[in-house]
This record gives sequence, C-alpha cells and structure tokens, in this order.
Amino acid sequence: AKGVTLNYRVIAQTAWGLSPASNVVSATTATTVTSSVNSVIVSRLSTGEFNISFRQPYDLGGVATWGYKLLTLQNGSYVTVQTGTGAAINNLVVASPAPNVYVYYRIVATNSVGDSSTYTIAVRG
Repeated sequence: AKGVTLNYRVIAQTAWGLSPASNVVSATTATTVTSSVNSVIVSRLSTGEFNISFRQPYDLGGVATWGYKLLTLQNGSYVTVQTGTGAAINNLVVASPAPNVYVYYRIVATNSVGDSSTYTIAVRG
C-alpha cells in the first residue's frame, strides 16, 4: 500500500537458537499523485444553474486527505474558479451560460504530492 510505514526487526536462527532482535528499522512506501475524479454527472437545476457531481478518486495515492479544483476556460486559458476539500461525493453548482453558449470546465483532484490528470466537461446554456 502507498504511504504506509513498516517496521522490521531481524532475528537470526542458528543451530544454537535465536539471536537477540535487532534494532527496529522503518521503511515507508512512497505516496503518489491521486488518480482523477470519477462518476462525473452534470445536471440542470430548477434554478437554471448546473450541478456538477463527482466521486472521489479510486486511488488517493496513499494520502488520507485530498482536494479538488474546478477550472474554467477563460480567454484561451484555464483558471481556477472553485477549490475545496474532497469528500466521497462532491457537488458543485455553477451558473448557466447564455443560451447555446458552451462553457468548458476541468476538475482536478489534488493531494500533498500534486495534481491528478484533468476531467474535462462542457456545459451548454
């Protein structure tokens, strides 16, 4: 498993018996960037806004807590418009674009190691 510390002691066994235990040696497995979010669903609310729902990544990279960033495309570049602490199920509400206008969003999962790959969606007003 990722991010787990294991402790070891060595005891030698010979024909005369067991040796005293060695000092404890620790080794921690590496943590990694979280995988991307999954089960993304976009739905229009009765208010005309949109709800973007997603589930936590399958692999948190061995880190207990994770977060998310919601980015939107503005003038050819993606900029962060919302951030938060991740939960098992996450719901973000965004404004509806003008009729027949598309707004592109990216969802990025984050942990202390870095950012996941992006999950890109388009919302049409």
